[in-house]
Amino acid sequence: MIFHYTSISGDGTRTEADIESQSVDDAIALLQKRGLTIVDIKEKVEPKGLEAITSFQIFKQKIKLKDIVIFSRQIATLFEAGVSALKAFRLLASENDNKALALELNHVADDIESGVSLSDALSRRPTLFSTFYVNMVRAGEESGKLNESFLFLADYMDRDYEMRQKVKTNWLKNH
Repeated sequence: MIFHYTSISGDGTRTEADIESQSVDDAIALLQKRGLTIVDIKEKVEPKGLEAITSFQIFKQKIKLKDIVIFSRQIATLFEAGVSALKAFRLLASENDNKALALELNHVADDIESGVSLSDALSRRPTLFSTFYVNMVRAGEESGKLNESFLFLADYMDRDYEMRQKVKTNWLKNH
């Protein structure tokens, strides 16, 4: 089941988001483990008919390469500031406008919270994170330089994105 909640963190930040859980009690327990005070929580009712189609299309928002580039740069900055992986993923998920990416980042955070390494959590999402990406993160974990790995990945992916855009633009001009 999916629950919509409003919470307040230890520093007073108010958050409104969704969480997937077996029951409302499990959802509350998980949120409290994150150090959140629950203000309101309700089961999310699935829309029907035309409303369901619109909701489904929004939910299936695409995650673009540029979204992963931006995410990589943001996570590198958070790691450089000394923020833990769990907190960094929760923060980026709660602040992300792309709902599909936010959901995936929350799933990664859930995996980390359950004891899975960051690289293994990312490897569970092969449509988002390539083997190369996961292996670079694994190298960063082993060397203790995750922020450098993510900065490298962001730069690498940014160059790749720019090159793809140029190829696409040239191809469109010539066809």
